[in-house]
Amino acid sequence: RRNTTHALISQVYKSCCLYSELGRHDLAKVALSRMRSLVDSFKSSEFRDDFPNTLPLILHLEDAKIMTCQNNFDTAITHCKMIVNHLKNYVTGAIDQDNRQLLAKSLLLGGIWMTHQNVDSAKVILSSFFQKAAELALDIHNKTPSDSSPAQASAACFKLGEFAANLYSSLDARTTSDTWKRRNIAVAERRRELEVCSGEVKKLEKKARRSSDNMDAFNELWIHRETLKREVTMDERETRSVETSIKSYLFMAMKSYCSALKLSTPTTTDVSKHVFRLVSLWFKNCDKQETKAIVNEEIDLNSSTIPSYRFVPLIYQLFSRIDSPVDDDENSFQRILRRLVLKICAEHPYHGIVQLIALSNGKRVGSGVSGRHATAYLDNVGDAKVEAAKCVLQDLRKHGPDYVVALMGSYECLMDAYIDLALYSTTKIQDKQTEGISFSKCKLDLDVCMSGGRRGNRNTSITNMPVIITQPPPVRPDAKYGDGKEDPLGAERVVGFNSTFDLTPSGIHRPKIVKCHGSKGTIFKQLVKGEDDLRQDAIMQQVFGTVNDLLRQEDSNGNDFTRKSMGVSMFASSSRRLKLITYGI
Repeated sequence: RRNTTHALISQVYKSCCLYSELGRHDLAKVALSRMRSLVDSFKSSEFRDDFPNTLPLILHLEDAKIMTCQNNFDTAITHCKMIVNHLKNYVTGAIDQDNRQLLAKSLLLGGIWMTHQNVDSAKVILSSFFQKAAELALDIHNKTPSDSSPAQASAACFKLGEFAANLYSSLDARTTSDTWKRRNIAVAERRRELEVCSGEVKKLEKKARRSSDNMDAFNELWIHRETLKREVTMDERETRSVETSIKSYLFMAMKSYCSALKLSTPTTTDVSKHVFRLVSLWFKNCDKQETKAIVNEEIDLNSSTIPSYRFVPLIYQLFSRIDSPVDDDENSFQRILRRLVLKICAEHPYHGIVQLIALSNGKRVGSGVSGRHATAYLDNVGDAKVEAAKCVLQDLRKHGPDYVVALMGSYECLMDAYIDLALYSTTKIQDKQTEGISFSKCKLDLDVCMSGGRRGNRNTSITNMPVIITQPPPVRPDAKYGDGKEDPLGAERVVGFNSTFDLTPSGIHRPKIVKCHGSKGTIFKQLVKGEDDLRQDAIMQQVFGTVNDLLRQEDSNGNDFTRKSMGVSMFASSSRRLKLITYGI
């Protein structure tokens, strides 16, 4: 009977929490009322000693959640503060796990609601609520871990990181604004005026000693100098305060985001925005003299323990930053970035290898790309980036898993064949034939590149076949993709191509249409286009992927959406392939 009692109350409590999260305050209020009735009835029985002492506080917190659903944030904040004040002495004392978790939850919710209502200063909310909630949640997880502690600790750290990042962005925007620049000009003018005034005071002081007639002028100038001193001191204090706060908020944001990502589970929702923010802070400060040590050290310290699949959606942004190291410092931005790129490619080869090889092909510009378009691309993809990408590929061959090394050879063969097709000029045949054009007659080997090529110079085998490039497998948190021996879940590997290709009826460069055969019998229609810059297409692929993830989450809530995607891959600077396919080289 005791187990039945606890199970019944627990179920009603979970229902109340669920209704509050869904914004159904009417149902949450009914569930909370039923829970109170159950608790009152059982308290008069022999089970009254089984209920925790903090049960009234738990009910108060649920009341507060319901109030926020009704936009009664002021009363909800008051409830949270009451709970925090009641439990604040337990932070350093020997208390049970339930009390500590309740305190951490109350601090977190109180901070969120106070931020929503702007009822207190940002510094107070940061130090008294978010920071304490994160520290307590991490301490609970480290000392007494449970099934729920990672999720609670990561949620608290994400909120702390987000709040600190917003404060950093606010101060950073302030220090880069025209108003701050004008203020600095005025500060410099005051400082120069103080130097001139100090010199004049010394001159008048000598004259005042010899004659009392100069005393009035001396006193007036001395007062002006002291006023300038106070103003300059205040300016310097404000400057130091802003600079210190910027570094403090940046460090707190980076550290909190990294801690949260290490603890978050694959089922944790809405993590991508935090990864984007973390990488954005890193890239923005990686070369700044004042802050580069903060961001680079945090990424270097945590990148080995943060699951690499979290960074896969940002492959384009990460790989585009690859360049030659400017020094031999192992903790420099480029060294840290290379280690992260290698980790991504080694653990998620079907997502990373294509982009890395594409970057190494950056100088392959077709004859149709000329003028400012070719110049602009080659300026962005310079020799240093291409050579750096090749160095990363060499490191991957040396230190990567065997099947990944084998996959690299297969992908290079396939991508070279795609590039040859993309850059092939059809001006001589497009007026005569647009369908059923033979690869062999055009001296192209896309159709046989996976079986050794027409000259037998390809090195591929059934154990290292690449997947359909325009339809890579879903990112797996466990990084298990079949080790090259079997199809990754949710994807097919390339078996071959039709022996002929078609031309589109229109287009400046007349893109080619090919049909790719998957290992499960599916035929993928692909559009191969050369002499074009696909960077904007690649960004749109990320947008579509993010939208698909959002729609997938809606599907899990019972909504039915039909999704279609576009796959874009760049193989070199001027060729691509779309899905139909948009595919990029």
